[in-house]
Amino acid sequence: MAELRARQSQWDHDYAAAAREAVTAADYAAKSNDSESWWEMRFLQADCLCADGELPEALEIIQELVTGKLARQDPGREGRALNLEAIVLQGLGRLREANNAVKRAVQLACGSEEDPVLWVKCQCTAIAVNAERGDLDAAWFACESLIRDMDPELPDDQLAAKAYWAIGNVAFLRDDIENGLEYHERAFLLFSPSKDLELWGKFNKGSAAMRLAAGIADAATLRCIERAEMSAEIVGGSTEDHLLLAVTRAHWNYLAGEYEEAIGVLEPVCELSASIASQNAAEAFYLYGRALFRAGRRAESLDNLDKAVEAFGRADAHDRKGTVEEFIRENF
Repeated sequence: MAELRARQSQWDHDYAAAAREAVTAADYAAKSNDSESWWEMRFLQADCLCADGELPEALEIIQELVTGKLARQDPGREGRALNLEAIVLQGLGRLREANNAVKRAVQLACGSEEDPVLWVKCQCTAIAVNAERGDLDAAWFACESLIRDMDPELPDDQLAAKAYWAIGNVAFLRDDIENGLEYHERAFLLFSPSKDLELWGKFNKGSAAMRLAAGIADAATLRCIERAEMSAEIVGGSTEDHLLLAVTRAHWNYLAGEYEEAIGVLEPVCELSASIASQNAAEAFYLYGRALFRAGRRAESLDNLDKAVEAFGRADAHDRKGTVEEFIRENF
């Protein structure tokens, strides 16, 4: 019963409750000498802790699973664990370690007898990690693998949507706006608020962020922001989710020339920067610094731009770090 309650809570996006129930189910499995069920419940616990923003605790559990006997005996199981480890490490801003983990996950997914779902999940993680590291060549290589080899009859249309979302993200980052818009449109047509309102909201937030980064501040972008805000009001989300949505709204204000409004949104976000991954904090500091610069507050601007440089460095995002350093050289 504890396993059923855990999975129902996960379905309901009550991740804290799901993690607690998974502990109970894992304890029961251990007492019953059911090692496979124990592993699955510990994995579910880590997955739910990750979704709830409890990343250090999730990492401790998933690394225990990665190095354990059961994972080593099953390439598919080890690949799942490594993929989740990479996602958690990415969330912690430890991008080099995340990249190492997801490389191994992709290799195992290719060699396992699992269905193609695991392979697609691992490729999506590889794309996200490499994109945040600034290694767009590696990210696009993974995108091309998905474009070429993803099963068109993939049973999970929401996973297919995630793949198109990831491909579109990298296209935007490569300044290929046409393909960025095309793949995000494909994702939008598959994502369904009735199937997963939280995921639908996250896609709209992410798509808006990419459009804004490309300088597209049109009505369609605003609709993405509004859909994301509506979803957040209904399903809630982690502290990081809300802070990143605020950054997206501030970016809209910035591109609209509403610098004081952007500053007002970003100031509390940057004060809580320790609550979000280093690369996300860096993006917030960079936007805050530019808004302050446009508002004529040069000293405060430079202080926050320096914080962005430091945070991008911690996240191993050297291309983005170089972008901020170039902005500083050109304007100060």
